[in-house]
This record gives sequence, C-alpha cells and structure tokens, in this order.
Amino acid sequence: VGGVSAPLGIAIPVMPTAEVANTAAGRTDVLGQQLAQIVSNDLRNSGLFKPLDAGVKSVAYPEVTAPTFDYWGPAGASALVQGSHAAYYSFASITWQNAGLGGLTIAALWSLGVIAEIAVFALSPRFTVSPAIIVAIGAAGAALRWLITAQEPPLAVLAAVQLMHGLSFGMTYIGTIGLLARSVPHHVLASAQGYLAASVGIVSGASMILSGLIYARAGQHVYYAMAMMALTGFVVMISVRARLDRAHAITA
Repeated sequence: VGGVSAPLGIAIPVMPTAEVANTAAGRTDVLGQQLAQIVSNDLRNSGLFKPLDAGVKSVAYPEVTAPTFDYWGPAGASALVQGSHAAYYSFASITWQNAGLGGLTIAALWSLGVIAEIAVFALSPRFTVSPAIIVAIGAAGAALRWLITAQEPPLAVLAAVQLMHGLSFGMTYIGTIGLLARSVPHHVLASAQGYLAASVGIVSGASMILSGLIYARAGQHVYYAMAMMALTGFVVMISVRARLDRAHAITA
C-alpha cells in the first residue's frame, strides 16, 4: 500500500565538460557518456525509475553553468507570494496572544491553515486550469488574505481567513511546481528547482527582516506590506502567463 505502482520516467543527459581532453582515464567526452550510463543503469536497477533511452537532449557545458530556461518570471512571482507570508509566520501567534486568544485557540487557528493546505493538495489532480492561472489565484488569495488580516478581524472571520492558506500557500506552491514541470527542460530541471528554492529563501529572508522593522512601528499594519508583495507577484504572473501557456501549447 502506498508503494510505487510504475517506474518514474527520467532523462539522464550525457555529462558535459568544458572541453574535450585526454586524461589517464580516457577522453572526457567518452567519460561523460559512461557516467551517464552508470547513473542510468543504477536508476533502472532500483526499480523506481525508467530512464529514457532515446530522445534525451545533449547538454552543452554553458547550459550547465548558465542554464537558459523560461522560468525566471514564475520563480519571481512565487518568491514574492511565498515571501508575503513572512509577517504571518513571524508574528501571528504574538498578535493573537496579545489579542487575548488562548493557546488552544491559537493552535486551532494554525491547524485550520494546515488542513486547508492539505485539502488543496488532495484536490490538485482535478484542477483543469493552467499552472499559471493557479499561481495567479494563489497570489490574489494571498493579497486578499493579508488585507483582511490587517483589519484585526474577530475570531470567526480570522478562522475563515486561516482557511485561505490553501490559496496563498497551497495554490501558489502547486502552480509553481506545475510550471516548473511544464516550462523547464529536463536536463536543467534540478538547476531550476535550486534557483526556485534560493529565490524563495532570499525573498522570504529579506521579507522577514522588513516585516520585523514594520511590525515594530506599525503592528498589524505590516500586513498591508505583505499584501503589496503578493499583489506584485500576481502582476508578475499575469504578465508572463500568456507567453508560458502559448509556449506550452506549441511544445505539447
């Protein structure tokens, strides 16, 4: 139960080198082919993966050191939306406690967000709109969520707002991963994932510092800044959506 039902397809390109040279072990281009074959065989023998035997694009060395994939816009949009959660992650519990909420109530509020996130993940295979639209929905949901939160809503409204975590985080994450899978060539997919994680981390870290400075002076109004971040992510995503969907339609 819960095991792998079928091996996952995976592309293993030939390992490139800066230039072809003779070494004690052989020519570097031949060694690159042999290394790729070893990795491919190991993955196939694991039973978890099915390496593609044909149609794998050769990778030039410059593509490894400076990959050219059409993903910077979506990565930036995702980083802005995820970074807009900084004030929430840092100060929500403090704010709720100062408002007189007890520990169990605060725990329940956090749990509502997690439940909403899990529900969105569970329903995501049924989504029929493009990943770009999913990210845009998540960004718009985040902006609305932070605008409402800035008003210091009563508990009943706050509970409903917590369910919007399924939009602000869940939809943004699902759409971003979908865009990565659709827009990034297989041979630079790992690099794209790394750049995405780095961009989200950098923006989130900077946002936490900024939100701390604003919270110290403006308290709950820090969420207006978070709403602006999410709204900026929405604008970025909408601006590149048509191009991404058009590119996918051409290559599909």
